[in-house]
Formats: sequence, structure tokens, C-alpha cells
Amino acid sequence: MPQFAPGVIKTAQAVMYNPTAKAFDYNGVIYLGTDLQIASEKAFHLNSQEEKQVSFTVTMPGSHGTYPVYIGVFAGGQNIALYKANEDLQVAGPATEILRPDAPGSETNIEQQRPESGAHWDKVDEADPHDDTATAVFQGDSVFRRDLYNLQSHVGMGSITQVTVYALVKTLAATPTQTSLKLAIKSGATVAESDERMITPYFVSYFHSWPSSPQSGVAWTWSEIDLLQAGISLRCAREANPTIKTYCTQVYVEVDYT
Repeated sequence: MPQFAPGVIKTAQAVMYNPTAKAFDYNGVIYLGTDLQIASEKAFHLNSQEEKQVSFTVTMPGSHGTYPVYIGVFAGGQNIALYKANEDLQVAGPATEILRPDAPGSETNIEQQRPESGAHWDKVDEADPHDDTATAVFQGDSVFRRDLYNLQSHVGMGSITQVTVYALVKTLAATPTQTSLKLAIKSGATVAESDERMITPYFVSYFHSWPSSPQSGVAWTWSEIDLLQAGISLRCAREANPTIKTYCTQVYVEVDYT
């Protein structure tokens, strides 16, 4: 079933045939939905026994759902035929796809991980992160250090409205005195980071959204999503004691689209 975003404009084509011995002026109408809402109209002429492909400009409905497609043909103001297309069309509603780390990205600069075996990305890829710091990456000095992770391939389609990076983070400092987290994204060769965040001594999910691609400055494309990397920058949360760790146990991306 063909799927489209709300409000997009597409071209539909239908083959028309005049089986009569006379030429006629016709009007073709495309209807969407069981209530036969008019989506497009096109006047055309066919000579006797002529077959012609006629193009219609169709604007998709603004509401998501499944729409049967009908084609009506009129001549001399009379409806002479009404056909139902072989396939319905679907207008996609707002949707969100979650992408989790599945490989190292271009930066692995956070200094520690738990457990020590394996890679950094598989310490933060869990869908259920409720293992405290049993699997985590962590940083304990006063300098921000960044990890970036490759992400799963997308399966969604439509127009992307924003990309959001989430990270589940805490500090061991009972009273943090400085920022210790930045959320990060890499689009093409461009790395962008959120503002610096003050974090707490218990795990909280922090996030930052990018409505447009940091590389292009315009709307995201799905090809950019397939090359996307996401991650975090961490440092300790107390200036006076840089050995106190900041932990991250989960990173993922949400792609919102219509």
C-alpha cells in the first residue's frame, strides 16, 4: 500500500480510453475516501478509439488514515464511469522511531567503562537500563570527554520533524557544583552538542532536540539518519574533587516524523 505524508503533492496517472465511434471531451475526477472527497480534476479530449495516459495533481489529505481511491469519468456533464483503484493509499500520522547504539562511532574518549570488557557502545544500548551502574561509561576528571556511537538503521518513512538524543546519567557527588553532561550528535562531518547540564546524584533522563540537521542547516533526510552518530560528553560534577565519577548507562535517539 502506498504511503505518503500529510499534505504532500503527488502526481497520479490513469490510462483513459474512448471506445466509441465519436470524439469526446471528458473530465476526470480522483476521489479519496469512502465519502468520495474530490482530490483532483483534469479535463482531457479523446478521439474515437484513442487511448491516453492522463496525469492528475493530487494533494494528500491532512489527516492520517487509509483512503480508498476512486476515479470518475464525466462527459457532457454526465457521470459515465466510476472505477476503484487496485490499491488504497495510506497517509502516515505522526510517528517516532527509536534508534539505539549498535557499534562504536568516530570518538571513544570517555576514559572508563563497566564492565571493562567489550566496547563503550554496548554499555549504553539497553532498552531497559535499570541495572544502576553495572553497565555504564563514566568519567572522573574536570575535562569534558566525548563518546559517539553508531546507530541502528531506520525503518520509518515520511518527513522528519526533529531528532532527539536521550541519555540516562547520574553523578556520585552528593552536592554537584558544576555542569557535567552535554548531549552530542554527529551529522556528516559536523558534531553538535547541547548546552551543559547540571546533573543529580540519581539517574535522570536528559535530552536535547535538533529540528534540523547540524550539517545542512535544513530539514533532516533519512540518508542523514542512516549515517547519524549520537553520544555524550561527561566530566566530574564537583570542581574541588575531580575523582568523583559521572555515570551514563543509556543513550538512544528518537526520530519524529509525519
